[in-house]
Amino acid sequence: MITLPICAKSFSGEIRKSEVGGTTALRVLLEQLRSLGMAPVPEVDCSAAGRLAADFARYLQDERSLSEASVLSYCPVARLFISDRFDTNRLDLARLSVADLHAF
Repeated sequence: MITLPICAKSFSGEIRKSEVGGTTALRVLLEQLRSLGMAPVPEVDCSAAGRLAADFARYLQDERSLSEASVLSYCPVARLFISDRFDTNRLDLARLSVADLHAF
């Protein structure tokens, strides 16, 4: 088993290589813990709703240039909207209307 001082030393080296910032430092720490088997790897949602939520997150980041924090705050609400309006495996976005948004 890897001892904490070795893990901490490795992590501090990774931080120096990356940008120093709140989300970057946490991401590096989480990746380090996952590589050591000390934190679980998140499950990927392969349902239609999960794919739509992932596409929406990429759109917000790539096309709208939102920060990671903004994307993380918007996506759960969008996911809730999707699950409220559709069966998660049968999405028919053409059925959505402005009234659906207001009702939500």
